[in-house]
Amino acid sequence: MKFLNSVASPWRAAVLALVLTGALAASAAAAVSELTIDPTAQLSPGRLQATLTGTVTCDPGTTAFLDGQIVQPKDASGFGFTQVTCDGTAQAFAIDVRAGGFFGGGVFKAGKASAQVSTFQCDPVTWMCTSQSTDAIIRLTK
Repeated sequence: MKFLNSVASPWRAAVLALVLTGALAASAAAAVSELTIDPTAQLSPGRLQATLTGTVTCDPGTTAFLDGQIVQPKDASGFGFTQVTCDGTAQAFAIDVRAGGFFGGGVFKAGKASAQVSTFQCDPVTWMCTSQSTDAIIRLTK
């Protein structure tokens, strides 16, 4: 604070804004460093749901919110979400993706599908958020 008191009055606000901008930008940087999707997803017995799994690595002490989507053209598609508490290491996640969801009806079939996982993470103090996504061709298995 002595530094701010030594700055001429018209410049105090500018210096304070610059310091706060740097602090906020630093806290929002690189919250999610890695996001993966496993190559297979397990189908439920009625094929109305598939469990999409993978890992997310993110800054310790925060929560990563993940959403997942599976699409099988002409068959089914679906959407699901989960959250993971981050500790700086790779954390496993499982997203139950329900066929139909926001994207239409049908049931999943064993075989090839497109999958996407997106994550967003917000700093609880600054509310600054970062996001990342990844997609893959996976195999749905019974």
